[in-house]
Amino acid sequence: MEVYAALSEFMTQAKDIDILPALRILIPEFVKYAINRIPYYYPLLLPEDMISEEVKTGEIQRNLWVPLEDLYTGWEKSGQVGQEVYGVGSAFAVVPRQYLKLNEDLMVFVDYPVISSSKRQNTMTIKLDGNPEMQCNLKIISVENKKITAKVFQENEILKAFKKTSEMHEYKISGKGSFKIKY
Repeated sequence: MEVYAALSEFMTQAKDIDILPALRILIPEFVKYAINRIPYYYPLLLPEDMISEEVKTGEIQRNLWVPLEDLYTGWEKSGQVGQEVYGVGSAFAVVPRQYLKLNEDLMVFVDYPVISSSKRQNTMTIKLDGNPEMQCNLKIISVENKKITAKVFQENEILKAFKKTSEMHEYKISGKGSFKIKY
């Protein structure tokens, strides 16, 4: 979580600096996959047989949203060290960086570092500073099951959602550049 937060901040701070092109691929892709992996440090989302019965310090309370201190691959059980109380802040690190409020009815989720965002009337502009050959996910989410009428534009071209439900519209967008959401 700390690496995720530091790299997200690095991308924001490096927006006007010439950094290695490989970093414009590596860091946004790390952020994208970290936010999809972070929830699986919580014992609530893990299979019970994956969690250790013996804990070195403290105990494991599966019903608490407190991440495990250690995850292992293979046959070794996770959680042998216990739960990391300081990791409870993960959601508070991820949500303000990846979720943006359009209005009372709509939220936006982007799984790349958001360099900047601004709202003017019924338009939100979001800037990403990754690699243009890479793609990230954009989701427009209906907060209270209201109909989504928002349109997404990148380089003055309207984008089509690759998946639409009444609660969410999902898009693939370029990892670099600005895009607009008109709602």
